[in-house]
Amino acid sequence: MRSFLTRLLVAAVAIPALVFIFHRGGEWLCLLVTALIVLGMIEAQRLFAKTGASFAIAPSVVLALLTPWLAGRYWAGFTWPVWLILLFVVAAIPVVRVHDIKVAGAGIAAQITSVLWIGVGLGALLGVRDFSDGAGFWWLLLLFANLWIGDTAAYLFGVWLGKTKLSPVVSPMKTIVGAVAQVVASALVGVVFVMADWFTASAALLMAASIVIGVVGQIGDLFESALKRAAGEKDSSTLIPGHGGVLDRFDSAMFAAPSLYALLQVWPR
Repeated sequence: MRSFLTRLLVAAVAIPALVFIFHRGGEWLCLLVTALIVLGMIEAQRLFAKTGASFAIAPSVVLALLTPWLAGRYWAGFTWPVWLILLFVVAAIPVVRVHDIKVAGAGIAAQITSVLWIGVGLGALLGVRDFSDGAGFWWLLLLFANLWIGDTAAYLFGVWLGKTKLSPVVSPMKTIVGAVAQVVASALVGVVFVMADWFTASAALLMAASIVIGVVGQIGDLFESALKRAAGEKDSSTLIPGHGGVLDRFDSAMFAAPSLYALLQVWPR
C-alpha cells in the first residue's frame, strides 16, 4: 500500500511538471532531455556491466548528448552520416582499453545499443516538439497520454482477464489481453484527440499515430525488461521513488518517440 501511495504521489507531481515543460519547449525541454540522457546512460552502463558487456561511460554519454543538440539545431538528414561516423569511432574505445579481448565485442554492441537507444530515443522528443506543423506540444501530449493511459489499461485488464502470457521469459506479468487492451486504449486516446480538435492534424494521422504508439511502446517496455532480466535487476535504478529509474519510466517513450517522429515525417500532407 505504501509503495502504491508513493507511486501515486510521485506521478501527481511529475506529470504536471512534464506537461509544463512540454508546453514551454525550447531550453526547458532540452535541459530535461539532457538530464534524462545522462542518467539513462549511467543506468544502461550499470545494467550492461552486470551482463558482462561493460563499456566506457564518459565518451558514450558525450556522444548520446549530441543527439538532442543535433535535434534542436540540425535535425536535417545531412548531419546523420557525421553522427554515425562518430558513433563507430567511439565504439572502438572498448577495443583500445579492453582487458579481456573475449568481451570486447559485447562491449562494443552494448555501447552502440545504448547510444542509439537512449540518445535517439530521448532526443526524438525534441524533434517531435519542434515539428514543422507548429503543434509539437500536442504531439508530445498525444504521445505520453497514449503511453500512460495505455499502460494503465494493460495492467488493469491483464490482472482482470489476462491468462496467456505475452512474453513469459522476458516479462512474466505481461499478458496478451493486456497488450491488446493497451492498443485499444491508445486508439481511444486518438479518438478523444480527434473529437477535441485541439490542432489541425487529420483524423487518419491521429489514429495512425495512436496505434503506432500503442504497439511500439510495448516493444520498448519489453526491450528494457529483457536487459534488466539479463542483468538480474528488478529496476534500472532507485532514482524515482516507487517508479525505479529513468529507463523504467521512459523505456516505452524511447521507442515510441522516434516512431512518432518518423511517422510525422513520412505522412502525406
